[in-house]
Amino acid sequence: MFVNRKKEFHLLKTVISSVEKNEHNNIAIIGNRRIGKTELLLEFKRTQNNKNIVMPYLNVQRVGDLQSFILSYYRELLFEIGKKRKLVANKTEFSNWDDILILSAKIEIDDISGKLKAKKGIQALDFLFESQETILKKTGYPAVFLLDEFQYVKNFGNRFTEIMRSIVEKQQKTAYIVTGSSISMMEEIFSKSSEPFFAQFRRMYLGFLNKQNSKKLTEMFLNKHNINIDNQPNNEIFRLTNGHPFYIISLCHGLIEEFDDSSIDTIKHVFLKETLSPKGDIYLVLDYIFNQSLSRAYKGKIHRQILLILAKKQGLTLTEISKDLNKPSGEVSNYMKKLLTTDLIIREENNYFFRDPLLAFWIKYTYLGINDIELEKKKVVDSLIEELTEKYLQASSELGRTKEYEFKVKLEEKYDIKFSNYVSSDRKREFDLVGKKHDVYYIAEVKWRNRKGSIKDIIDFSKKIQNSFFSDKKKTMLFISKSGFDKKALQEAQKEEIHCLDKNLNKIV
Repeated sequence: MFVNRKKEFHLLKTVISSVEKNEHNNIAIIGNRRIGKTELLLEFKRTQNNKNIVMPYLNVQRVGDLQSFILSYYRELLFEIGKKRKLVANKTEFSNWDDILILSAKIEIDDISGKLKAKKGIQALDFLFESQETILKKTGYPAVFLLDEFQYVKNFGNRFTEIMRSIVEKQQKTAYIVTGSSISMMEEIFSKSSEPFFAQFRRMYLGFLNKQNSKKLTEMFLNKHNINIDNQPNNEIFRLTNGHPFYIISLCHGLIEEFDDSSIDTIKHVFLKETLSPKGDIYLVLDYIFNQSLSRAYKGKIHRQILLILAKKQGLTLTEISKDLNKPSGEVSNYMKKLLTTDLIIREENNYFFRDPLLAFWIKYTYLGINDIELEKKKVVDSLIEELTEKYLQASSELGRTKEYEFKVKLEEKYDIKFSNYVSSDRKREFDLVGKKHDVYYIAEVKWRNRKGSIKDIIDFSKKIQNSFFSDKKKTMLFISKSGFDKKALQEAQKEEIHCLDKNLNKIV
């Protein structure tokens, strides 16, 4: 089920407008498995039914070898052209070279199809990409190719991307939108300077749904099955799934199949069963991701052991992991480099984290063992949910706390005072770092993320201080942002007398 993605749709539409003007604008959509990449492509294809453009779709993962790719790619192109001309309607009747040759004769390109059929391997691939531009010019249709799970072209050999790139840069009638769920491989294909496609595609990173769209997806799905959900339980679904579309749908399926209500207790129970019981959809996907990803780097039980260590405690350094393994740091460093290629984990500065915190939770309890009988016990459910929400779903905050400590040290050196976390006595107000010197409080907010601080960030920080113990105290307010601040944020900060600092603690004016 598709919901929103307005920003992404806007960017994809620019591909159509560009190809209509014979300009190059190719896009690579990168994101975790089951995050909604295929749904985005198919919804885009469905809604952009422009009579002057053909949009062939191909899932590269389903193609076995290079020869199969060539047949499937060419078949999809001709089918879309044939459909536009009302020469063919059903793809199931258009599955082999005989069908292709019949349609080719109707389109008057049977000479091209005959030559392509006779060629093999790299020569066929080269002829395929060369001839498609001729076909598009002859038929009068520009094409936007939708290639799903594009990273699997690596299975066709190193020359594939070389040949495709050499033709793509000359094409005027063709644009490409590709997706990939192997984040490290996709970044290598499109970001590594030694790769043929370096800087040839704009990259779009597809993330989780925000709270509003997550709740909308939940309501759309449950309402179709005559289940109404109140705002508070819907908030709980967002909190547990973190806005992951597949997790939301799996949880909703569980609510529909097993229960007749959508209370918070029921939601917690179903989510754990979907995640930790082998019968659950989330369990099956996490198991698939874990085993398939690990197979790319597997060196025996040592890699599983490392992942179990990280599953128990995220944010560990290489030194800490080496200590737990009782192995030299140099040896463990090589293991970690391999694991980073799997997309199971990421490294931020010197700390290692699971890319998906729920996977860490799943690994821990899969390997420690918990059965369906235990999942029926309310105390067990409550305990697991508490650990899930406090230790795993908030795992990204571990990175924030790591950075807070780093800036605690730097701020103490800069201002010659002691800083610490601050939580009010009623636990309603919390500040990253607070220090005091000569009756002046120094209050710091640390944002370590890949986007600039916004005016909303500044306003929220100011309001939090105004509603706290420090509202009428002498104070110096500090806002530290890894990625800097936008113009409106700086203007608001100046008005509120908040000092904006970069990651080196230099003041931004």
